Amino acid sequence: MAPFVEGGIGASIGSFETFTPIRDLQSANFIYHIPFTLGLALGPKNNIDVAFTYYFHPTVRQYAGAAALGISIPLK
Repeated sequence: MAPFVEGGIGASIGSFETFTPIRDLQSANFIYHIPFTLGLALGPKNNIDVAFTYYFHPTVRQYAGAAALGISIPLK
């Protein structure tokens, strides 16, 4: 078992809009995002992972998150 945390900075391509009674934010083309993942690698070779991953888009004040299950298969 091995817990892990991942973070960084990236870019998203597309059109984003945040529409609420207080604000109307729009952006197109490239905007930056901040990915953040909190997870746990399982198994004798840590080849199975369970994680919660989030993307924050500060330009349009949005975030998206997901629960993920991954399996690593060695090619050798």
